[in-house]
Amino acid sequence: MNRVLMRAEKEFAKYDFESSDFIWPYGGGRLNMRKENYGTPIKLKFEDGLFNAPEHYHEVLSLGYGNYMELPPEEKRKPYHTGLGFYRVEGTE
Repeated sequence: MNRVLMRAEKEFAKYDFESSDFIWPYGGGRLNMRKENYGTPIKLKFEDGLFNAPEHYHEVLSLGYGNYMELPPEEKRKPYHTGLGFYRVEGTE
């Protein structure tokens, strides 16, 4: 997994964020879209925490997933990505 992330970092480094019109967040999959759609990051409450989110999160989620507030039919409830995980290395805390 580290090789995938390192390759992504190398690709991202080729482009200047400030002058780019499009962005793609890590793990964003279908969320490759115009930078202006994201706006300035905001904090949103989710369960018992506060998390960073795009200022225009409704637009971002709608463009990426359509009606994201409605569950798809059961037969279509499959992840579109392979998953990005964090693993604890033995001997670290």
